[in-house]
Amino acid sequence: MNMNVDMHVGENNVEAPSINPNVSMAADSASSNDKDVYNYALDTLNDIYNFLASLSTNLYAQIRNDTATARDEQKESNDVDAIIAKVSEETDPKATRPLDQQIIDFMTAHGIKVGDKSIADYINSRGHTDKHAGQLDKGELTAVKNALDNAANRSTDLSSQNQLKLQNLLQNLNNTINNESSYIKQRGDLISTIIRNTA
Repeated sequence: MNMNVDMHVGENNVEAPSINPNVSMAADSASSNDKDVYNYALDTLNDIYNFLASLSTNLYAQIRNDTATARDEQKESNDVDAIIAKVSEETDPKATRPLDQQIIDFMTAHGIKVGDKSIADYINSRGHTDKHAGQLDKGELTAVKNALDNAANRSTDLSSQNQLKLQNLLQNLNNTINNESSYIKQRGDLISTIIRNTA
């Protein structure tokens, strides 16, 4: 466990009992009888803590990844929007513009499709010829932008969902720490009581 027992004890101002060597065998016997139960319970709480801490760490990493992905997807969408703006300035209703290679590479790397087609297949399926070959018109560029927007929204939704999960995990983690601290305190109180009654 990352947070050892001594730290929990210190946080709760519970000092480890100082055992009087002259205390009667009754105290030793009582302590011995519940030692295994105590250790088992504490080990169980430690295991729960480690499990929840690991889940929380992994989930936090996923949230950061989803947030970064959403940001990148939105940036690419904005870049497509800039291309659409240039096409809109043209007087030719059939005006086309090529997608920047970085946009194509990004969509390919992240598996972002336009409809059911990869970005490369989508461009090739448009059928533009001559100087327009490999380019897209305003409507087609808008479809690409929508695909990127949808991807960004999905990544944002995943990040939001995972943030709620992380909040729940952190609450459970805090409860586990509190339970362990409480258990250690009860153990200390029990031993102190035994010592007082048998001194």
